[in-house]
Amino acid sequence: MKQKTRKQPLDGQKEIERLDIQSKTWEPDALFLFDQIGVQPGWKCADLGCGPCGVVPPLSQRVGDQGEVWGVDSNPFYLKATHRFVQRKQLRNVRLVEGDFYTSKLKPHFFDLVHVRFVFTHLGCDLKLLDQMVNLTREGGVVISQESDWSTWNCYPSSKAWDRMRHALIQVFKLDGGDINAGQRNFQMLRNTGLVDVQMRSSVLALPVGHPYRFGMNHLARSLRNRMLEAGILKEEEFNELITECDLEMANPDVIEISYLLSQVWGKVGRS
Repeated sequence: MKQKTRKQPLDGQKEIERLDIQSKTWEPDALFLFDQIGVQPGWKCADLGCGPCGVVPPLSQRVGDQGEVWGVDSNPFYLKATHRFVQRKQLRNVRLVEGDFYTSKLKPHFFDLVHVRFVFTHLGCDLKLLDQMVNLTREGGVVISQESDWSTWNCYPSSKAWDRMRHALIQVFKLDGGDINAGQRNFQMLRNTGLVDVQMRSSVLALPVGHPYRFGMNHLARSLRNRMLEAGILKEEEFNELITECDLEMANPDVIEISYLLSQVWGKVGRS
């Protein structure tokens, strides 16, 4: 199956900003994960589906001047944003590659670490992508999957509008072949691929008023608004009413929001 190309959204800069906030929100967990794995200076790492930033910055920090980080994405609009970031931060150990990472032309058995985050969530194609990740990783190297589990993403007190919008988003992901609960199965996926020493950690965040990711679901809904309307999941009037109510809920300091669960799973490539 050919990878589905992610097209530039109608409001491209807004989408870049949304993904940038998402990356920064989960960057402490990425750094903790890389410390747990023991990422070393000099490693060669690939971030497949890096989008406009991904985990390129924390990997660049960990591998140092002697290492290399390859950011790969099929969307040139996102890669331009990553390129601007790399230039601004003078990350000389970063290389960017535009292309279909499901059938990547990167050198096989070359990388010490191959990583994806929210790719199974958005695009699926589990076995094809996992086979590609393993093929790119050297013997003894590490394969990493970070995916979401939306079973924890809720607000309290509960809101009918928030729950309705959340359900609409779940339907959109299903239409496009994704799975917002990919984090429930990535541990077993990696084990079934034959990786060894497969391990897992998870993280859930409290998102109080003022947290940069407090409006994360609302921003995602705006990003996917046209897709919802085209698919008939919501009508325009209903969407407008729901998003207004969701904004009011998230602006209310008496409302507690808990993030989705981030499922981090990694394993090593054994001898073939």
